[in-house]
Amino acid sequence: MLDYRRELFLGVTRIQSVFVGPRRVGTGTGFWIRLASGQACFVTNRHNLDPSLNFPDQPDLHLETASIELRRSYGIDEGEPSYDSETRYFELDETQSKIFALDNADCAVVMPKFKESTEGFSICAPFDESDLADEDFFQTTLMPIHEVYFIGFPGRGAYFQLGKTEIPWWDTKWNLPITRSAVVASMPFLQFHNERIKTGDVLLVSGMSFKSSSGSPVISKQIGFRVTPPLKCDYIPEKLVGIMSGHWWAGNDDSGNPIHGGLSYFTRSPSILHLIRSNGL
Repeated sequence: MLDYRRELFLGVTRIQSVFVGPRRVGTGTGFWIRLASGQACFVTNRHNLDPSLNFPDQPDLHLETASIELRRSYGIDEGEPSYDSETRYFELDETQSKIFALDNADCAVVMPKFKESTEGFSICAPFDESDLADEDFFQTTLMPIHEVYFIGFPGRGAYFQLGKTEIPWWDTKWNLPITRSAVVASMPFLQFHNERIKTGDVLLVSGMSFKSSSGSPVISKQIGFRVTPPLKCDYIPEKLVGIMSGHWWAGNDDSGNPIHGGLSYFTRSPSILHLIRSNGL
């Protein structure tokens, strides 16, 4: 079972990407997983690093730099770190960092090396590799109308517009993400297909994800509790079931502002597991 301590929020952070040809700056969400090897990897959407998914009509657009947000921490050597509100983006060293991505799914795993020292800032990895739901979980356990929740940083499109002032929904003092809930809206044991979704291995949910929350971890809500046979109880454990990947707009209102269609989709966790295991991480 996932840990409900504060590390769950502290391990979800932002990634900033700079694309050139022409220049575009984008911010998304990602999270840290502790691998079985003991190393920590950063998981995010492939489209946060590969512009060809969102801008297929601009083949010259490519990634120039990517930076991951870390938080200042204290007392790490004592084994019980405390964390500050101060965060900073640290740029990845493109020659030493390793980025693994799938051609047919919108997820990526980063084994980061940073260009400068991160002294005073730390990686908090609240998820273990064992928290990732495997294919069997989708075939036998997760069902339609089951509830999931996701943790991220909704940005553009997810603010109240007061005049010309944009107010993000996340905690801007502590730079902490927020949690939103959703309901499984398609068959979990079948990959959802629709011409509006350009990547594979996705599951549809009834819930409102917004831009910049792409890359949020999606977690199944626990139902029931585990019992010892011969006792029986309907039980769904809390598992990391995927990564939020996109949503649908339903047009614009009278003022020209986009209207969320109420449907979002996430890339299922077996794709993340495949990336980790097929690359020997």
